Amino acid sequence: MTGTAYRACGLTRRGVAVALAVLFASPAWAADEPATTPLAGTTPAQWRLIWTEDPQSRATISWSTAEAGRSHRVHYDTRSHKDNLAAYRFRADSNANGRYTAAANEALSLHYHHAELTGLKPATTYYFRIVSDEAASREFHFITAPDADVPVKVIYGADSRTGHSTRRRMNRLIATLAGRDKTVLAFVHGGDYVWRVWTRGGLSRFSRWMSDHELTVTADGRMLPIIPIRGDHELSGPQVGQVFGWPGGGRFYWHVRLTPQVLLVALNTNGPISTDANQVRFLDRTLRANAKMRWKLAAYHKPAYPGVKDRPSPARKLWVPLFEKYGLAMVCEADGHLIKRTVPIQGDKPAADGVVYIGEGGLGAPLRTPNTDRWYMKPPAKCGRAYHIQVLSFGKTALKYEVLLSDGSVFDTYEIKARPQAGGKSSP
Repeated sequence: MTGTAYRACGLTRRGVAVALAVLFASPAWAADEPATTPLAGTTPAQWRLIWTEDPQSRATISWSTAEAGRSHRVHYDTRSHKDNLAAYRFRADSNANGRYTAAANEALSLHYHHAELTGLKPATTYYFRIVSDEAASREFHFITAPDADVPVKVIYGADSRTGHSTRRRMNRLIATLAGRDKTVLAFVHGGDYVWRVWTRGGLSRFSRWMSDHELTVTADGRMLPIIPIRGDHELSGPQVGQVFGWPGGGRFYWHVRLTPQVLLVALNTNGPISTDANQVRFLDRTLRANAKMRWKLAAYHKPAYPGVKDRPSPARKLWVPLFEKYGLAMVCEADGHLIKRTVPIQGDKPAADGVVYIGEGGLGAPLRTPNTDRWYMKPPAKCGRAYHIQVLSFGKTALKYEVLLSDGSVFDTYEIKARPQAGGKSSP
């Protein structure tokens, strides 16, 4: 291929070399799996849409390029313009650009870009294209969160770090669900995206995860927002912040109101921050301010009520009393690589009006067998050993929970009836 031909495709000779390095830095990809965007030149690749606070009016669109480039932006509108880039009414320039940190002895060079879209309208479809220098993506679209009390759904999953073919299959299942059901608002990932980003080849593994994440985009171009939780395999190293735009100011704890009646609190169970008094105060303050909301949930990585591992995380001592005080309906946990739905728990014992703990991650990491001898794992709890996602449906009278296996079959269903909430001030 000549230099002119490379440039016509949005590539450079160096970009092709980087793309080949990415390909061979990771284990071989199965020949029958769908292709993702090659990392070459300034072609936008590894796209992701991130939600933290205010999903009714804000979203972060992130992507990678093989070369640093000079200009990175998102063109967007409430109408589709396909290939007519000049017709989009709005533009957001990337406000954070840099080179991903490679692990020791890792030659891979990739660059991150984050563009924050603000002033969006609730419950609105936005069409957009990502542009780096003169290379542009195809058109995608996403739907902002509603500002009305309407039924919505969230997909939860975690521990995608190995088992790449399984991870890709689960991503395609997520895309299928989002494609057929517009009430699916977001995908909450409970952490452990890859295997130990701080070791040799860590960035290559995260690069592959980001490419695999493209498969969550629907056939018609809908990009489902991801709400990222930090796992213990992202405990060290800056890559997880570079991938997700440092949510919560880089602390990886914050809250998001998915509707006026659905609150999700993202927490961080990793390292010293898991026992930090500031995070406890944040949780107490957030739940108190939103006490009257119908559905309150928390999501974090290491479980308070583990399904197989021996030690509960600090969440059992520090956070569970607040979950119970403010009447959380459900808590999303990870780390165990199994299917878990505990009995409702209050005061460290079964209680009809207690908190249900679900998890523990089945997006590709090696599966484990749950310990069903534990009191909170016995019937009417339900546990299993299979790759899966969990779908949470929030209505006005009930929260419905469903576990879908990798083939789309249903493993478990459960329902929590809405009940009177603790007193307090509810934020708008």
